Amino acid sequence: MLEQTLSASGTKTPPCASALVRIGGSPPAPASLCFFLNGLLSSVDTPGYEMEFNEFSDFNGKQIAHLYLSQIQPETLLVGKIDKLEHSNKKADFFATPQSQSSPDPLASYTIDASQIEKLAENSTGLNWPTVSSGKTEGSISLFVSVDTHGQVREASVLSTDNPELDQAALDQLLGKKLKPAAWKGSPVQVEGPLLLSFSTKTDSSSKTSSTAVGLPSGVVAGKAISQPRPHYPDSAKQQHISGSVYLRAIIAADGTILKLGVIESASPILSEAALAAVKQWKYQPYLLDGVPTKVSTTITVNFSIGPSTFTLIGSR
Repeated sequence: MLEQTLSASGTKTPPCASALVRIGGSPPAPASLCFFLNGLLSSVDTPGYEMEFNEFSDFNGKQIAHLYLSQIQPETLLVGKIDKLEHSNKKADFFATPQSQSSPDPLASYTIDASQIEKLAENSTGLNWPTVSSGKTEGSISLFVSVDTHGQVREASVLSTDNPELDQAALDQLLGKKLKPAAWKGSPVQVEGPLLLSFSTKTDSSSKTSSTAVGLPSGVVAGKAISQPRPHYPDSAKQQHISGSVYLRAIIAADGTILKLGVIESASPILSEAALAAVKQWKYQPYLLDGVPTKVSTTITVNFSIGPSTFTLIGSR
């Protein structure tokens, strides 16, 4: 069931629903799916994974997002943008595997399943787990890893986790690990796939010294808005019929004020200045992590349109 609420500032938050989803080779995990008012998917949020979809346009009768935002790590935002989509009669073999080719491509990275990754990781993934301030002390973290032809883990991202406090420790250590190199017909190949790590640690409340912002999807932060002064639509933008969206990256302090603000993508520099000037004044209810006010990072979208409704504040979405 979709639910829509009002923030403390009176702004409508996007309708959202809860569901169980599977990402990569991880087990099904609870997720929050949020939608724009026109029914298009706005964001997907699960433990260890978040993606926001923006800038939809029609392609071959389907609405395709052209701007993708994902907080892959605390205070690290991944931005993907599609500049152009074209029809092609040539069928690309996006899902080629060694079995479907006569010889391995030295530049390709082949997706393998969890059992194969685990075989490569045997005797190679013993990690040192730090103490945690709260949450589970025993459980697992599912990651998606990329391994080069020498067995070196080059990239890793969290798919799901039983304790987010341990995610960074897992990523930092795993990126320094060397697994058994994968080979096909005697030739080394690059591979990628899901890897499940089990952890066992202890609770130590004094270990909570993190000054890193907790990454939160914009839909979560939207409901905590207390005050959102609306941007001034610049007269020069109106005269030039400039409209569109400004996407901002925000760090919100533990007291709910805007600590840092930057532009991710914008329809115009004129609109960027107006959005920044207004959003710097926004105020949120403090986000509590284990009862302690905590700094958070999120994205904020301000839509400028020339018409009866001048602004749409998706912001935080």
